[in-house]
Amino acid sequence: MAWFDKAMKSVQTTAGKTAFEADKLVRTKREEGVLSDAQKRVQAKLAELGQAALALYRSGTLSDPSVAALADEIVSLEAQVQQQREKLEAIHNEQYQPAGQPAAAAEPEVAAPVAATEPEPAAPAVAAVVDVPTVAATIECPNCHTEVKSTVTFCPECGNRLK
Repeated sequence: MAWFDKAMKSVQTTAGKTAFEADKLVRTKREEGVLSDAQKRVQAKLAELGQAALALYRSGTLSDPSVAALADEIVSLEAQVQQQREKLEAIHNEQYQPAGQPAAAAEPEVAAPVAATEPEPAAPAVAAVVDVPTVAATIECPNCHTEVKSTVTFCPECGNRLK
């Protein structure tokens, strides 16, 4: 009978420990969700603050040199975004041309992205000092969409492997 009592005690201990660990996991996930929501709200408020600072800078009310450098980077990035939108639109407008069919209708649409990309070499030459560090400075985590330094291997927010 002692062995049965020992086995029952072991089962009860294991069940208790398993229940504790399951409860701990549930509480951890809940708190991680609360933390994630809070971090997202902070990021949203930082974005609002950035928009407000940029508006003040553009209106001439704010004239800090660090804001000027960031505003120049934003202008450069906005130009890149516009170029990418144009490229994407050109791709969306492409039409299938069967082999052997004249591609006259497709030629201008294929040529449009080339024309849109020709200014690219000129843009970095004008803002090379600002543009190159920005591209290498941060990336977006594909899992949680957090802006992270491009030199990190894992996302500090969600732990997703970036490289």
